[in-house]
Amino acid sequence: MLVAGIICFINGKCLNFSHFIAKELIGLKLSKEKLFEYMQSFLYAVVTFLFLYVFLWPISVEGVSMEGAVENGDRVFISRALCMAGFYGRGDIVMIKVSYDPNKEFIVKRIAAIPGDSVKINNGSLFINGEEIKGCYVGGSGEFVLENGAYFVLGDNYEHSYDSRNFGALNKKDIVGKVIFRWYPLKNIKAY
Repeated sequence: MLVAGIICFINGKCLNFSHFIAKELIGLKLSKEKLFEYMQSFLYAVVTFLFLYVFLWPISVEGVSMEGAVENGDRVFISRALCMAGFYGRGDIVMIKVSYDPNKEFIVKRIAAIPGDSVKINNGSLFINGEEIKGCYVGGSGEFVLENGAYFVLGDNYEHSYDSRNFGALNKKDIVGKVIFRWYPLKNIKAY
């Protein structure tokens, strides 16, 4: 492949390679200004995509495990940047990378406990650091002490949620986005 900047001779004329590609190979009659305008538009599109991918990415919630906070079919924006910066904690709704189910790539859950916390589930009650979380009925039983970088997540619809009670504590690297805004349905718009 020829490298840009190589001089090409066509019909006795000396042309820049990029001009040769645009005019002769593609058959377009573009001025340098028009070519610059197209390249600038393309660059704006790439920058906009990257900005949205990192700061404001739309996803659709699937399933009933978070009913009460977000419903099946709701559309939310997540922020990967807030996760990269570590701006999430107990009570935040996050998007998690799934490794246990080949049919799902991501799930949405709420962080119930953070690194250093102790979690105890006993007779349907949830205890974080020895304090009972009121209004929270969870099935099962067990005790967890979260090590550095480990998070315990639960679905708000406890009876219909596959969460840390089933697959254990999550590693920090599995949290890929923080839910920041529900934008659909329009009657339920909400910032988190």
